[in-house]
Amino acid sequence: MFTQIFYLTVVLLIISFSPQHQQPPLTLSPLPAFLLGSAAYIFTLILIALQNILFSKWLRNTHHILLATANALLILFLLAIHSLLIFPSILLVSAASLTLYFGGLYVFHRSAYPRIPAGSRGLASSANLYAINHLRFLLPFCLPFLLIACIMDAITLIPADKVELSRSYSALFTIGLLALLLLIVLFYPPLTIRIWKCRDLSSSKLKQNLDALCVKAQFKHAGIKTWTVLNHSYTAAIIGILPRFRYIMFTKRLLNELSPRSINAILAHEIGHCAHKHLLYYPAVIFGILVLFALGTPLLEPIASSFTFFALYSLVFFIYLRVVFGYFSRLFERQADLHVYQLGIPVEDMQLALDEIGHATGGTHQVPCWHHYSIQKRIDFLEATKKDPLLIAKHHQHVRLSLILYFILLGVGIIFTYKSFF
Repeated sequence: MFTQIFYLTVVLLIISFSPQHQQPPLTLSPLPAFLLGSAAYIFTLILIALQNILFSKWLRNTHHILLATANALLILFLLAIHSLLIFPSILLVSAASLTLYFGGLYVFHRSAYPRIPAGSRGLASSANLYAINHLRFLLPFCLPFLLIACIMDAITLIPADKVELSRSYSALFTIGLLALLLLIVLFYPPLTIRIWKCRDLSSSKLKQNLDALCVKAQFKHAGIKTWTVLNHSYTAAIIGILPRFRYIMFTKRLLNELSPRSINAILAHEIGHCAHKHLLYYPAVIFGILVLFALGTPLLEPIASSFTFFALYSLVFFIYLRVVFGYFSRLFERQADLHVYQLGIPVEDMQLALDEIGHATGGTHQVPCWHHYSIQKRIDFLEATKKDPLLIAKHHQHVRLSLILYFILLGVGIIFTYKSFF
C-alpha cells in the first residue's frame, strides 16, 4: 500500500517538473509526437502484460517485483513523453499523465488477476473489478493534486502586471494554500469512503463488541465500514480527524479470517493511532520533504534542467521516505500496539492478532518492512513489555523526544525557506 503510494508520488513529481510553457529537450510537431507517443505507450502496455504472463509461475512470490517493474516502465514512458511535448496547461498535463499511468496499472492488475491464487484476490469476482479496485484506492490521493493544478492554471490567467503586484502577497498565498490543504484533510474523508466503496458493517455480535470498545475508549466516529477496494488485503485503518468525518475501516478478508479477539485488538491499535495524534503527525512529517524541496530549489534552479530536478528530487524523496518517514512510522506503529494496555485489553490479544496476520499472509513473521517493524519483532516487543512494563513509558518518551527534535529542525527549515523566497 505504502509502496504504490510512493510510485504515484514519483509520477506527481514528473508532472510537477514537466516543461509547461518551456521548450523541452526534444520537440516534434504534433502528429509525429502523437504517433510516437501512442506507439511507445502501446509497447509499454504490452511489456507490462507480457511480464505477468512469462513469470506467472512466480507471480505470488514476486508480485511486488513485477509491480515495481511495471511502475518503472510507466515512469520511463512519462519521462519520455514529457521530453517530446509542451503542455499549455498544468491541469492538462496532470490529467493526461495520470490517465496514462492509471491505464498502465489497469493493464498490470487485470493481466495479473488470472495468475494470482484465488485466495489472494479478495472478493473481486472478475479481473476488471480487481483492477478497478486498485485504481480506486489511489484516486483519492490524486484529486487534491488536480485541484491544486486547477488553481495554478487559474493563476496563469492573471495578467503579467497583476502577477508582479501579487508577488508581494506571496506569503498570503502560501498561507491560503496551506489552509486549503488543511480543509482537505479535515473534510475529505466522506468523499474518500465513497470512492473506496465503503459499506456499513452489518449488525452482529462482532459489531456490538467493536462499538463497546469505542465507547470504552471514548472514541467518537461516524461509522464502522468495510473497506471494499482493499478486500484482497488484511488491512484496517481510521480515516479522518474530526469525529463527525472520521471512519473506521476493515477489509472483509480481515473480518472473515481473523478471530474476534484479534479484530478487537486491531481496533484498539487503530484507536491508538488517533489517541496519540498520529494522523496529524504523519502529514507534518511529509511536510518536511516539501521544506527540503523548497530549500534546494534556489540552489538548483539556475543550473539544473527539469530532468535533473526530477532525478535529484526523486532520490531525496526516496531517501526521506525510507529513512525519516519510515523511522516515525515504525515508532507510531509500536506506540499503537501498546495502546491495548491503555484500554485494558490483554496484550496477548494483540500478539494473537499479529500472529494470525503473519500466518494468513504466508508465514511472514520475519519479513522486514521499512514502515513497520517485522511481525515477530512487534510480538517480541510486546512480550518484553510484559516482563518489564517500564519499556512502555520509555517508548512513549522516545517518540516525544523524536518529535520535538523533528519539529525544531522543521522550524529551522521553514525559517530558511522563508528567507530564501521572501
